[in-house]
Amino acid sequence: MTWNKIMYKIPAFWVIVISVGTVCLALIAFTANPSKEGTISEGDKRKLEAAVTEYYLKADPANRGTLRIYNIKKYGSGYLVLTEKYRGEGESFSVLFLVNHDFNIVAKAPGDIPKSPCFSANVVKDQGKSIVYGNFKNKKWNPKTDLVVDVQIDFIKITFEDGTYIREQVSMDKGYIVVADTLSNIRNIEVYNSKGELQSDLINESSCSEFSFIKEENKTLSHQEEEKDSNTLFDKSKVQEYCLETVVINDCLSREGPGENYKSIGSLKYGDIVLVEGRYGNWVLCAADNLHGKFWIEAGNLIEEQRHTKYNLGIITADEVKVGTVTLYKGNLVQVLKVDKDKTCVTIRVIDINVGKTGWIKNSDYVLVKNGVYFNQAYLRKGTAIYEEPSLKARQLDDYGTKNKEMFVNIEKEQNGWVLISTYGPVNGWVRKENIFIPMSDAMTYEE
Repeated sequence: MTWNKIMYKIPAFWVIVISVGTVCLALIAFTANPSKEGTISEGDKRKLEAAVTEYYLKADPANRGTLRIYNIKKYGSGYLVLTEKYRGEGESFSVLFLVNHDFNIVAKAPGDIPKSPCFSANVVKDQGKSIVYGNFKNKKWNPKTDLVVDVQIDFIKITFEDGTYIREQVSMDKGYIVVADTLSNIRNIEVYNSKGELQSDLINESSCSEFSFIKEENKTLSHQEEEKDSNTLFDKSKVQEYCLETVVINDCLSREGPGENYKSIGSLKYGDIVLVEGRYGNWVLCAADNLHGKFWIEAGNLIEEQRHTKYNLGIITADEVKVGTVTLYKGNLVQVLKVDKDKTCVTIRVIDINVGKTGWIKNSDYVLVKNGVYFNQAYLRKGTAIYEEPSLKARQLDDYGTKNKEMFVNIEKEQNGWVLISTYGPVNGWVRKENIFIPMSDAMTYEE
């Protein structure tokens, strides 16, 4: 009886072992083929981004869309760069750039963006190779059921008619660039999740578009010319000192000096925060967290300085929000610089720091100044008397400069028509409530 049980259980045991082994081998087969993108240094990535940014600025200056660089792959001695810059109207499409080792764009090819399928497929045949590229979506439409379902894509397998196939690991947000040593036509493209489950394929749910590289006329200066222009001297004694943290409103290139003849050393995108430290004509000397060292950009690419000096105030309505490196709380004031559909760039003009006080917040985190909104920061009118106690008979404190200018204050509490104020300086005392206001078209009196 015991022997029969053993004989019965042995096959089941080996079935389990073989099944587990098969699954493991399948997973290994997928994970053993990571992308062959190779290591690309951060410095080279910045140079490639600068080259692509410069291309769009010159070739399509009216396009104010956000530049997206999905994927970068080494290709021979140069690079392939998959990008998109949607104008905001019409159909969107990607662009695959061929960039040489000097970081000059030498050719480009368009590409489709996925719509109802969960991936797009494009191919360019170049110098005996097939370059297959595209983007992913996290959903797909099933025409048989007319339902939209979620997908997760972690691997791509491309099979050619001559039997060549390549399997690589991919990331859904970066799209893919796959280079194969064949000019044969594509038989199928399959995309899988990390478990090896098929998510979609070319034969049943997508299509492949074939394009050719379009050569770009290279108008970039030679290395010797760049070096000569970059060393061109300008009168540094005429650089005006500045100290203004502000926001970039146009995608632009950063340069080594104040002029387009100076070598580009990086790029800035709409919404980046920079610290302006000097001005020379129409160019400003800046520093930014995402670029190394100091650089020059045209002043027209920044929000105008008047936005920082005129009153355009908002009141924080969220319990807590971060602006730059500063945490603000409900009732705090901000200076509004730039309003977008879902977010607003603001700065804190009242804190005595130069950097880390400007940033983007959600539009739902604040309201523009209006009556009936709680606030705990405001301005003190010129010439306001400040008292030690909430009484006109109390000792009057020094005016601390309020005699000639308005002063920003924190509101600590209210008592019988008096307001206790404090500042980031030495002022701490009581003032009459009617002397507290927030600048707007009609002066606003403090209300609880």
